[in-house]
Amino acid sequence: MRQLDIRWEFNPPYASHTGGVWERLIRSVRKILDALLTQQTVTDEGLATVMVEVESMNSRPLTPVLDPDGEEPLTPNQLLLMRASPNFSCC
Repeated sequence: MRQLDIRWEFNPPYASHTGGVWERLIRSVRKILDALLTQQTVTDEGLATVMVEVESMNSRPLTPVLDPDGEEPLTPNQLLLMRASPNFSCC
């Protein structure tokens, strides 16, 4: 391989299809940010608030919800925080 000057790039930039799941999640976050921040100037506090809203995407269930009154489904927040998911919803 070295003699032929072959170089391997397993995750080339701008190729979202090679990143799999995490690239799809990054696209989801970017779409949310684009929708919320189109043609707006945001303060640091405003950006932090928007990021908390985007972060709520980690509350989506990873396992099927078989019984609404049964056990809570597994979510990315539970894996990241090592405890039950916080409830950020309002209204």
